[in-house]
Amino acid sequence: MRDRLFTIMEDNGVEYEDNVLVTEIDSIQYMSLMVEIEEEFEIEFPDMFLGENIFENFDRLCEIVFGLVGEVA
Repeated sequence: MRDRLFTIMEDNGVEYEDNVLVTEIDSIQYMSLMVEIEEEFEIEFPDMFLGENIFENFDRLCEIVFGLVGEVA
C-alpha cells in the first residue's frame, strides 16, 4: 500500500527527501491529490485534514491513509 501511495505522489510531481516534502503544492494540487488518494484507497478524508498539510511528511501521510483504510475495512 505504501508503494501505491508513493507512486500517486510521484506521478503528480511530488517529491520527498528523507520523508520530507521538497515540492511546493498549491491548493488545487492539494485537493487533486486528496481526491486521487480517496479514490485509489476507497476512503474519505475527514474535514479535519483540510486545514493540515498532510503531504508534508510521507510517513505521516501513510499513517493517516492506512488508519482510514483500517476504519473502512
